[in-house]
Amino acid sequence: MTLSVNPLLVFYFTIVIISFLLACTPKKSPSHTSSFSIPYEITDSDAKYRLPGKLVEISGLSCIDDSTIACVEDEEGYVYIFDVIKGKVDQRVHFGKDGDYEGVEFIDGDMYVLRSSGKLYEIQAFRADSQITVKHRTLLAKANNPEGLAYDHIHHRLLVASKGRLNDEKSIKNLNTIYAFDLETKKLLAEPVFSFSVDDIYTFLGRSDLQQVHDRATNFLLPGSIGILGFHPSGIAVHPLSGDIYMVTSKGNLLIILDHEGEIIYIRDLPEELFTKPEGITFLPNGDMLISNEGLDGIANIRRFNYIKQIE
Repeated sequence: MTLSVNPLLVFYFTIVIISFLLACTPKKSPSHTSSFSIPYEITDSDAKYRLPGKLVEISGLSCIDDSTIACVEDEEGYVYIFDVIKGKVDQRVHFGKDGDYEGVEFIDGDMYVLRSSGKLYEIQAFRADSQITVKHRTLLAKANNPEGLAYDHIHHRLLVASKGRLNDEKSIKNLNTIYAFDLETKKLLAEPVFSFSVDDIYTFLGRSDLQQVHDRATNFLLPGSIGILGFHPSGIAVHPLSGDIYMVTSKGNLLIILDHEGEIIYIRDLPEELFTKPEGITFLPNGDMLISNEGLDGIANIRRFNYIKQIE
């Protein structure tokens, strides 16, 4: 007796079996395609500087020379000069009325201070006995949340970290942008030089070694979480040796690094035992990294991470 087999039935069962086997096959973990290796040991700082009460709400840092850095805080129009060798504030310079100041940068003898309204203060001949302060209005507004200021020594321009594109309310919610302020024309360029979205962060994490991203950072980046909706850099700096762009964010305690073309090359969380609320970042000429913490416990500080030279 010859049995008749329905070819369609055979095909159907074959598909079912193949689907079952594929579902049971362990999935490979995502490969780490970025070759970037951060030249710092983030889990422990090499030095910690305690700041005075006037800097409890420190919001920005900038390197002046091998041993001194500039600091600004949220409320008063002063620039503080901190000596990392002495471990204390040596000087403070008044430049403007009280306000919400978010970033500071020292360039060729002049000091620039960023206000949350998008206005830039240029303090000319900063180290002289007397200074002249010039105000520059930019296209950025408070809604863009300009909160980080950095000097891009490669292109001789200032970088301003902000949210969204100019005059685009929808983009403010999910797009982080970096605008450039031309130091020759003293004008902000109308188009961002770099931008990255939440999706770009997800894409990077999907192709990276997730062991580098601790549970807290992973949870912070979950779709729809409050943290990711509020994600925005609180400090930005350009590495003096590599030209990479380093950003810290006080919401989620994250460190994000872009290369000089604006591509994300590194993300990790900053340990809570070292970083209470990271607000500012800068580098000494030798590459040492300094990150400031606002004083949630009443005492602000700056942590120093020595540069580890990469072995070729």
